[in-house]
Amino acid sequence: MEAEAAFAKATERASWDAATWSEYGVTLRQAGKFPEARAAYEKAVAANPSYAPAHRNFGVLLDLYLAEPVIAQSEFETYKQLTGEDKPVNGWLAELRARNKVPAAPKPEGG
Repeated sequence: MEAEAAFAKATERASWDAATWSEYGVTLRQAGKFPEARAAYEKAVAANPSYAPAHRNFGVLLDLYLAEPVIAQSEFETYKQLTGEDKPVNGWLAELRARNKVPAAPKPEGG
């Protein structure tokens, strides 16, 4: 509860900070407050669409807690694009693509 209250105050002072919103989302998710966590992640992504951890955390929430694998896949695709990370993201994406029956995005030319 203390962490949740601290992050709530931090988001009031730094509503522009994606990292603060993302960490607040993690805290809310851990408390079982999934709709509130979703709102925090949405604010994190809106504050800075290039902040990769927000996309990863949002993807986890969507897939494991809200049963929205299609949107989760999109968030993980964005995370991978931003970070270039292969593991464990490739495993997550392969599993989501199989469940969603969506093929992998084509590789860019020259890549």
